[in-house]
Amino acid sequence: MHIPKWLPVLSLLLALSCLLLPFGVQAETSNLSASYTLTVSNDKPEIGETLEVRVQGSNLNDVYAFEINLFYDADVLTFLNAKSDWPGFSIPPIVTDNHVQLAHTLVGKKPGLSDSQTFMTLRFKTAHYGKAELVLQSVKTVDSKLASATISLSQQAILTVKSPFAFDDLEGFEWEIPAIEALAAKGIINGTGDRTFSPGSAISRADYVVMLMRALGVKGASSAEATAGAEAGVMFDDVPGDVYYAEAVAAAKQLGIVEGDEQGAFHPSAPVTREDMIVLADRTLHAVKASTPTMTDGATSLASYLDAAAISDYARASVEAFVGLDLVHGYDDGLWPQAQSNRAQAAVLLYNILVKFMKISGS
Repeated sequence: MHIPKWLPVLSLLLALSCLLLPFGVQAETSNLSASYTLTVSNDKPEIGETLEVRVQGSNLNDVYAFEINLFYDADVLTFLNAKSDWPGFSIPPIVTDNHVQLAHTLVGKKPGLSDSQTFMTLRFKTAHYGKAELVLQSVKTVDSKLASATISLSQQAILTVKSPFAFDDLEGFEWEIPAIEALAAKGIINGTGDRTFSPGSAISRADYVVMLMRALGVKGASSAEATAGAEAGVMFDDVPGDVYYAEAVAAAKQLGIVEGDEQGAFHPSAPVTREDMIVLADRTLHAVKASTPTMTDGATSLASYLDAAAISDYARASVEAFVGLDLVHGYDDGLWPQAQSNRAQAAVLLYNILVKFMKISGS
């Protein structure tokens, strides 16, 4: 049978209480009606900041000794120390993985503490960005007559350690961060919410065209012109002139970058496939007459990808060129041309284009 490492703390605490308070047998205490809370000094700290976490109790009755069990996210937080302002002494904290156990006892023949009290103040240092959870799992109390009460809890405190980057949700996308940061700083890409980029979310055809036009400096028609074009039937049937992407789509259509289907629809909300992301970028480069660096043999480069045959005929030349220019990289031995592009992939492609063609500084 596995015996938790923290059990000796409780045994020692109860033994000390028994030695210090020879009053009689252990029984249930009225502290079963007590309530406990967990508070954090700052729920939106920076990386490297020190936090104080307080464990507090209310409706206490004659608490002579206590034991606290607390869970914390060890990937984001580093436990530093803990302190109680109660008289007596504390058992040194026992920390295992993401669990910390704390215990404290008064000394001598005296009544325990009652009413509202702060049991412990714990100090953590933020080690990584992202959300972190602290959970007060249980509190065990012993009164001056050695009666005990154990309350199991799930009292939570949630904090978000601020990312050093423009967005807080880039964990797992570290390779794409330089591209996302650079484009965000230039106003080429925007987030999906307050400090949120949603890097793994599919990017729509409309949003990708907006990013593409901004990145390569293609000026669109005015809102009035886009509206007039829509009314005159020049614009796509499913792109109203007053939507935020109308100007960018109108400019792309005028330059022959985007085309509609047989019914004259653009499908602005549909996700962009990886091969279409490349095709649209290639057409835009030709439209703005960007100088083209010396290309390697794209066809040879495609041979290393297991799914090269899945590339559509209309997209093959563009994909060959972009692979040969090292603008596009596959993963898991494939290019995945028919897969949906996500926002992070779109940002990386646009960033690579700007570095290679527009000579902006790369990382």
